[in-house]
Amino acid sequence: MRRIIIYSMLLISGFISESIYAQKAYLGEIYITQDRFEQQGDSLYIAMRIDLSGVSVASRQTLVLTPVLKGESVSIELPKVVIHGTNKDKVYRRMLAMNKKKSFDMPYTVLKVKDRTNEQIAYKIRLPYEASWMNGAVLGLKEDFYGCAGKRRLISVNMLPCSLTLKEGIPSPVPETILLEPESLEKEKPVILRRDGTAYLDFPVGQSRIMVNFRGNAEELDKIDFMLDSLIYNKNIDIKSIDLTGYASPEGTYAMNMQLSQKRVEAFRDYLCRKYSGLPYRLYHVDWKGEDWESLYRMVQESDMPARKDVLSIIRHVGIHEGREKMLMDLDGGIPYRYMKERFFPKLRRVYYKIFYEILPGRE
Repeated sequence: MRRIIIYSMLLISGFISESIYAQKAYLGEIYITQDRFEQQGDSLYIAMRIDLSGVSVASRQTLVLTPVLKGESVSIELPKVVIHGTNKDKVYRRMLAMNKKKSFDMPYTVLKVKDRTNEQIAYKIRLPYEASWMNGAVLGLKEDFYGCAGKRRLISVNMLPCSLTLKEGIPSPVPETILLEPESLEKEKPVILRRDGTAYLDFPVGQSRIMVNFRGNAEELDKIDFMLDSLIYNKNIDIKSIDLTGYASPEGTYAMNMQLSQKRVEAFRDYLCRKYSGLPYRLYHVDWKGEDWESLYRMVQESDMPARKDVLSIIRHVGIHEGREKMLMDLDGGIPYRYMKERFFPKLRRVYYKIFYEILPGRE
């Protein structure tokens, strides 16, 4: 696993003449964790996490991140990550609604940013492996910035520090002529892709039904609505599965939080069923995990919170049913617990969704 930080500078040719407002439109750092870049059998697997915590995009602007696979003789662009400011996002959605019956190049995901974002994108794709040019290929990330007038600026092209090595047992293809009987012709293999996302939903006390206009629910639901809209209205795509997993934060009893995570994810499924009544019910797969201590441990580990080492030790060594939460509440007069409750617990109360879809072969 490799982690790099991309510092994107706007003081390059072409930006000097822009206004101060335009120069400050995109600020900060993009953190890339490269989890997988390998050939396995006849497929190439690419997985990375893109942390946009330091990104800020102004209302009328767009940042596009494009993974690029570059071999010695061939270079291809992979599905893009598109980050719109609020105004630009409205324009994009109108365009999408007006062109429902037209096919278009599908981005990996499209996000809306208001001022700053804490989004983390799990980017995972599988490609057919082509040994003739992919052996020794490197993976890069291209950043494009689109300003108010829609003009494109290339910010940077960053190569990730890992190259692809051909595994033994997959020889480079040798051109030859083979005559096949009609019944032996194989159909083109379908390509299954996946989109991931997280919905942080709020519920009134004692209720489990999702209220769209309650607190920040509208914006959270907007994310998956847009993702599903972009897939449903593309005639080249067939949705295969929608997997939903509910989580809860640790405060309260273990049994209560398990039930809470179940109710949240079922309410989320029911919302999607009502809104997208044309999708078969069998596509939905629901699971719930209760208290998400694993994610809490990671958040604490990556923070500089009070009594960090003691908190990690308690989570690691004291069982859930052995008084773990009580020990955390009593630690240092409750200061570390209150810190986590304010900053970390809201991120644990969520529904994680995965949408699997097929790009239909031979469709135009």
